[in-house]
Amino acid sequence: MTFSASGLFQIGGPYEQVCRSVLDTTISLLGSTIRFDENDWSAPSAIPGWSRAHIAAHLAANANAIRNIVAASVAGREVMLYESPQAKSIAIELGSTRDPLSLQIDLDTSASQLASIFHDMPYNVLDKELQLTQRLRLPAPLLPLVRLSEIILHRWDLRAGHDLTDVDDEPVLWCLELRANILVGDPNYPAFRLVTPEGLDITIGRVGNPETVRGDIRTLLGWLTGRSTGSNDPNNPLSRPLRPYSVL
Repeated sequence: MTFSASGLFQIGGPYEQVCRSVLDTTISLLGSTIRFDENDWSAPSAIPGWSRAHIAAHLAANANAIRNIVAASVAGREVMLYESPQAKSIAIELGSTRDPLSLQIDLDTSASQLASIFHDMPYNVLDKELQLTQRLRLPAPLLPLVRLSEIILHRWDLRAGHDLTDVDDEPVLWCLELRANILVGDPNYPAFRLVTPEGLDITIGRVGNPETVRGDIRTLLGWLTGRSTGSNDPNNPLSRPLRPYSVL
């Protein structure tokens, strides 16, 4: 199934505001990782099978892949983020073996270069939809939001003292909107109706009789991405971790 999100220009915040949130969250992440030594980088992350170094390698590769998509679009070509899931995995494994200084430089340099791309995004690219993966096609103006989601969630995965409580409400809501919309109609996920006090009301997953899940935006984003639960009541769907999924 290919998800085409041509109707999603309304989710997220203003382009410049989302870009600013990407920058702020990236600075926070880099401020944590600059203190990591070799033992810190090799420590397990919150993602099964991944060390903190794997997360750094993934984020650097992700930034470079987004830049490549934009560059290809400017040249009139269409490429996806990665040649294949296997190529993505190999690149992350190789990147994770780098020394602490190289990991930090890669994170910093790739993020800075991507920020420049977002700042100077050509208008003829902003008018396009881009094929990010085999199943995900998004309008180019949503690329900063995709990156913001990656940074916010993987900063949490680093287990360096960050979670969603130190992220402002708006970026959390934008990321929840993005992640939820990507799962609308996805037959691989159960049908849930997500309702938040902040006003979000959306049904995700396969077509059917959705089970209503109520919670604040942080609870639902953590649950939706398989990172946390939001209830100890076994009858509440928030007590059952949702299978995590990868956007990029």
